[in-house]
Amino acid sequence: MFKNVLVILFFSFVCSSNNTIEKTAKEFSLDDNDPQLLSVLNNEELDKNVRLKFKYLVEEIKNNNNYKNNLIVISTHRDEAMNSFLPLAAKKSLHTEGKAIDVLVGDINGDGVSNATDVDIVVGLLTNIERKHPKLVGGVGTYKNRPKTGNVIKDVFIEKGKQMVHFDTRGYHARW
Repeated sequence: MFKNVLVILFFSFVCSSNNTIEKTAKEFSLDDNDPQLLSVLNNEELDKNVRLKFKYLVEEIKNNNNYKNNLIVISTHRDEAMNSFLPLAAKKSLHTEGKAIDVLVGDINGDGVSNATDVDIVVGLLTNIERKHPKLVGGVGTYKNRPKTGNVIKDVFIEKGKQMVHFDTRGYHARW
C-alpha cells in the first residue's frame, strides 16, 4: 500500500495546474530495458491480456516515427484497501482483479506540450489494438472532460487526472 501512496503523491506533484505535464514527465520515455516497462510486463498480479495490451501500446508508439513514448504507469493491480482509499475509484474496479492499467500521458506527438491531443492519440492507438487483437477488447477511458464535484479532494484528483488514460481487458467494448 505504501508504494501506491507514493505513486499518488508523485502523480500529484508531476502534474501542473494548467493540465500539462511538467518537464519530469516530458523527458520520460520507455525503452526495452526500462524498469517500468519490465515491471508491468513481468507483473504476475496483472492479467496476461492487459500486460499484452500495454506492450502493444508501447510498440505502437515506438513504431510511429512522429510519436514520442511519454507514458508513466500510475496504477496497475491494487488491493481492495487501496482501491477504497482512492476517492474516484470504482467500487468494483478491474484494478483489483489485475485487469486494468492507468497511464499518465505526456507529450506523445512531440509538439512540446502534454494536452488532450496526446490523450486522444493514446485512446486511438488502444482502439486500433483492440481491432487487431479482439481478445484484448475492454474499456478505455479518459478523464479530460470530467466535471468538478465540489468536493475538494475529489476535484484535485479530477484536475490532475485530465492527462490520464485507463485501459482494461473486461472482454467487451466500453468507452468514457
